Amino acid sequence: SAFFVSRPVIDKAVYCSLLDPHSLIPGWNMSAEEIDESGRALWRLNIEALKQRYRITTEKEEAYKEEVETFRFQLLAAYKPILALKGLRCWLYQCAEGNVPKSELYCHMKEVAETISWSIVARLPEYEAAPWDG
Repeated sequence: SAFFVSRPVIDKAVYCSLLDPHSLIPGWNMSAEEIDESGRALWRLNIEALKQRYRITTEKEEAYKEEVETFRFQLLAAYKPILALKGLRCWLYQCAEGNVPKSELYCHMKEVAETISWSIVARLPEYEAAPWDG
């Protein structure tokens, strides 16, 4: 099943894209409007997944789109990479419908999630203490 993700989930997914040094989204050099538009693009893809999964009504789609168009990224001081990653993984799961997972944006955000996951794991004391060759 899929659902229309919340604004905080989109904020976290955008934050992840800003953290990724290899991101197609150029990160902190972007204007506020460009950052906001990247969040809108993520939400639009979520709507596309819902349309492909549930064939939502035009009325419901318009209500979602109205919320999307008012999106403004909010960076919260409480964001830690692991919390942001959880939001991004939620978005990826909710968008895994129809041909959405084949889209360039979805594939890119999946790579962002993998990069951030690795960066989190690499900082864990358990990982650092594990033997390299056995």
